[in-house]
Amino acid sequence: MNIIKTSAQIYNQDEQNCSISHVLLPLNTKDGYIFGLIRFLGKSDQARARLTEAINERLVRFKETINDEVNVARRFEQLLQALNEDVSEVIAEEKRFPLTDAQIVVGVIHNNQIFLSGVGNLMALFMHRSAKQRYVIYELTDQLEDKNEQSWKKVFSTILDGELHPGDIFYLATRISAREITLAELQDILTTLPASSSLKRISQFLNRNTVFGALCFQVADDVAHGAPKKVNPMHSMDHLDKTKQDTEHFLGERTPDISGFVTKLTAPLIKKLSSPGTRGYKSLLKRITKVLLQLITLILAGLIRSIALIAKYSWIGIGKLPSIFRRGSQIVRQQPNPKERIDDVIVWFNRLPRFTKYGGLALIVIIFVFSSSILFMHQKQVSEQQISTFDAITSHIDEKVADAQASLIYDDENQARTHLQEAMSLLETVDASGRTQENKVEELKSSLQELSYKIQKVEPVDPSLLAENKDLILTSGTSVDGNIYGISGKSLYRLNELENTWQSLDTQSGSIGDIKHLAVTESGNILFTDTSKQLGKIDLGSLTINPIVSGTNDIKSVEDIAFYNDNLYVLSSSEQQIIKMRPRGDGFEAGTPWITSTSANTDISNARSITIDGTVYILTNSNIVSFLSGREQSFSLGQISPAMQDPTEIWTDAENEYLYVFEPAQQRIIVLSKEGKLITQYTDEIIGQANSFFVQDTSIIILTSTSAYSFPATHLLK
Repeated sequence: MNIIKTSAQIYNQDEQNCSISHVLLPLNTKDGYIFGLIRFLGKSDQARARLTEAINERLVRFKETINDEVNVARRFEQLLQALNEDVSEVIAEEKRFPLTDAQIVVGVIHNNQIFLSGVGNLMALFMHRSAKQRYVIYELTDQLEDKNEQSWKKVFSTILDGELHPGDIFYLATRISAREITLAELQDILTTLPASSSLKRISQFLNRNTVFGALCFQVADDVAHGAPKKVNPMHSMDHLDKTKQDTEHFLGERTPDISGFVTKLTAPLIKKLSSPGTRGYKSLLKRITKVLLQLITLILAGLIRSIALIAKYSWIGIGKLPSIFRRGSQIVRQQPNPKERIDDVIVWFNRLPRFTKYGGLALIVIIFVFSSSILFMHQKQVSEQQISTFDAITSHIDEKVADAQASLIYDDENQARTHLQEAMSLLETVDASGRTQENKVEELKSSLQELSYKIQKVEPVDPSLLAENKDLILTSGTSVDGNIYGISGKSLYRLNELENTWQSLDTQSGSIGDIKHLAVTESGNILFTDTSKQLGKIDLGSLTINPIVSGTNDIKSVEDIAFYNDNLYVLSSSEQQIIKMRPRGDGFEAGTPWITSTSANTDISNARSITIDGTVYILTNSNIVSFLSGREQSFSLGQISPAMQDPTEIWTDAENEYLYVFEPAQQRIIVLSKEGKLITQYTDEIIGQANSFFVQDTSIIILTSTSAYSFPATHLLK
């Protein structure tokens, strides 16, 4: 059971402008508390006083019901239900004041678990200490508020719960201006000072008129108990030997030290056998094993040294053979063949004394077993080192992920990207061995992918099929009065949602080419330009498709058209201009250039699409340019990752507060605020196959050459 240290403080109580109180009740069980912080804005009155008294009484009664066997989570839910009834009753009897003036958080800590609920804008920080002694900070206030459900009849509508670990900190307080104390200073105080001292230190930053109330809970580290750890008396001698070996290594001769090499291999096992902590026959067995191991080490080192000397002088003798032959040695001795050599060795071995023969064989067996043991230990050390390195790198990656998530809490996306990049670089250095480590790497990859989506505001979607006709080749489409229309060449189709198919409309067509660009008029008809730049009109009432008079044929190129306030706007990248055409009769006039002023760096020679909500937005291959009354306006496009490379369409209208950019090349629809801030990116493979899109109510419709799909626009549902 963890020890929880607490502190509470009220500073500068001001009943003329607000009332504030706190509740901190220790439970009868070990290390548990019931707590609450209550603040009402406005002058104290009967309603505020009764609410404070009702909450205090409920918390005191709640304490009496808590014991080791009770289900605290269920009992806390019952407490909140009772509090909601009490609050509703008081408000019904007294003078009502705005719910926004109430700032209340109540909770309970029991068996290393915390449950809390509240309303209002109190600061609730949960600071979790990671394994590397670094804090991950969570702001809980937004999670407590549920503006859709909270009312005087149900003030406490949300419950947060979590586990407490050694080093964790929970801080509940009234909000303080950043001019008095910054969030970084607040965090430093809470993580470095005890609970009581931290609240006193925070109050020293406050102005004389600042009203401040706070509760602080710190989970103390586990304290080790029991007898002191035994100290190895051989440690100093081992350190002296190591120092001596290091001195010899750096100052001595650079000749191969064979005995040192053998000693180095056996040192870990000897050190382990030398460690204290055993008694009786186990201690005696360890001592005997240590002596035998040291003896075998000496024998093996001597044997290797002898073999080295023999090899050395044999090499010297072989080098002198030519001189011996040059001296004219007349003695020619017939060399025995390999079989005779083997027979001679067998005869020599049989002539050896029995003790020598068996002693030699035993020594060979001991050397073999010892060498195998050393090789096994070496492989084990390599394996342990690999595991240690793997654990260190993966732990570091986990820290970087936690740091990135903490940066996102404070809307520091640049810092979050930096931590993500560092984590991905570390992941590339990981050398996984075995199924467990491979699973860990896959888990980290998934975690980094999820974090990357969160930073880039990428939201994968799963579009649902609305209609399909594999015999069609749709080139574009639009939505008019809730109906979805598709264009294939010169033909018009309407989506039949009941039968999930495209319904061909029997239209009467004049002399037109294949329909290319579309614009919906305010009267519910569709204007279009065909492949020859001829302007036409689809009358959905009479189901006719006919060309109309305009000046579009004389424009060098037509990239897109838009209809706004009864006027037609034609985007031409070749002329780097928007041609505005006013209505005339059943058609439009030839048109005049609309853009009158652009900045020196603006280039719309690669313009793709246009949309109008009063402001005109032009989409280029990598940017968005805005105009008002013919003059370019300042528009700052936020950071989008990955950057736009080949977008094809932009859309908004006067009733929509977002800009939508369609980029099939990167399988996404980008949603921006009209100030250029990235809101979200919807991604899916089907978007990469689409040729057009449009927004209908709270859904986004995408059209491929044969099908129509839909997925919810979740940013409109939040």
